[in-house]
Amino acid sequence: MGRCLLLGIDEAGRGPVIGDMFQVGVAADQDIIESLFGGRVRDSKRLSPRRRDKLARAILERAELVVTNRFPPRIIDSWNLNKLLGWGLTKIIAVAAVTVPCVDAVFIDEIKGVNTAPLKQLLPGSRIVMEAGADSRYAIVAAASIVAKFLREQHVAALHTVYGDFGSGYPSDPRTRSWLLGVGRDLPPIVRRSWKTLRRLGMGEGLTKFFKSGRSDES
Repeated sequence: MGRCLLLGIDEAGRGPVIGDMFQVGVAADQDIIESLFGGRVRDSKRLSPRRRDKLARAILERAELVVTNRFPPRIIDSWNLNKLLGWGLTKIIAVAAVTVPCVDAVFIDEIKGVNTAPLKQLLPGSRIVMEAGADSRYAIVAAASIVAKFLREQHVAALHTVYGDFGSGYPSDPRTRSWLLGVGRDLPPIVRRSWKTLRRLGMGEGLTKFFKSGRSDES
């Protein structure tokens, strides 16, 4: 048996009002991943798009395993986000358990309310570490973050070709808000209907079933 691998898990696209969310698990040898970062771990959001693209492609080429959960708006609208991501964790770890011969530890960027105890049953003998800001502390989590962000950016670019330039898809983006107002109440399936962004823009009529549960852009 070769050297045990590390598994890192993170997501991208949690906050946007438009588009899918991507949760990624990367399993790789620690030395290989750290060599890609040159000894300096950086959060994917702090990298230039060009640097992030280059690193993502290198990670996809050199990692032993990359697992992706892709959650479209219709799924996001029907779940609590933390519970959805917690469910996704079990799926990623279950795949690693039957694909990778040996996992020394799993590092996860914190998901509030998720209990890691059941995850240990999927990988007996492996450490499970969940920490806030893990993507800036552990290279393997940074790798997962970079791939997730890369997939999200590719997804947004593809949506632009079909639905026009709605910007980043985040509620704080003026271009995104302008696009939503232009679309009006005839919302395409790429929009998360449970986000309070729509109500703040006066587009809540007909969507009250989502708002009654107190859902928010940050849930």
